[in-house]
Amino acid sequence: MKVAIPSRDMLLGACAGRVPIPHPVLLAARELARLHAAHIENAGALSCARSQHIRDIDRWVADEIPAPVSAAYLHTETVGMVVDRIARLSAVVHAGERGGHHEAELPRMWQALSELAIGYGDLAFEVGQRTRRLPSFPGRIRGDVRDA
Repeated sequence: MKVAIPSRDMLLGACAGRVPIPHPVLLAARELARLHAAHIENAGALSCARSQHIRDIDRWVADEIPAPVSAAYLHTETVGMVVDRIARLSAVVHAGERGGHHEAELPRMWQALSELAIGYGDLAFEVGQRTRRLPSFPGRIRGDVRDA
């Protein structure tokens, strides 16, 4: 039995450091948020670990989620890319709450995070229902679509 992509609430919790189950996507999201938070606080370069976590998420999705039906619409980003954007926005929002340099834009950033999380929820549902295709990522060798 294939495992589902985590819900948006679980993903947002993981970005805040709470991982209720040891799901690969949630663990990678927590680490992505941690890397983005460290980048904000230290103004340093993001490590190559970020790219590895994104690839890990995309590899998990490719391995665990059934291929989409032939009529599925293509999404512009992989799940890993979307999770990385959520992790980055989550880190920015939480830094702003602690009096960081984005404090004045906090309401707009919360709105952006909320909208992105809703979009992730829709994407996770559509991928799980096989009605949404994802772009290929390097290293993925699998048929593009499978008929229903």
